[in-house]
Amino acid sequence: MSVLQKVMNQQNELLGYWFICPGCKAASMGGAHYIPVNPNKNSLGAGWNFDGNEEKPTFTPSVLGKAKYGDDQKEQRCHLFVKVGQIQYLSDCDHEFAGQTVPMVKIEEV
Repeated sequence: MSVLQKVMNQQNELLGYWFICPGCKAASMGGAHYIPVNPNKNSLGAGWNFDGNEEKPTFTPSVLGKAKYGDDQKEQRCHLFVKVGQIQYLSDCDHEFAGQTVPMVKIEEV
């Protein structure tokens, strides 16, 4: 098991990675984030650098996730750094892990 799940295209080329977000999972905000790695980009044109370590990864720059959850569809925010296998939540997160650093959670490849 790894802390990352690879996302590949039909040509078996790496697009990015999924990882479990304990903060979002605890807050019922989805529980996972996708990070496209350069040269791949998300819908806003952003891509992340990855150090290649799938057990204790580092991605730069920070990851900012926004989505609407719950019955009231209020926008929730999750802002973090992934550094050496640790998730460093920034203080502007909308969940209980704001301002904390926690180890990444292992997930099974599917």
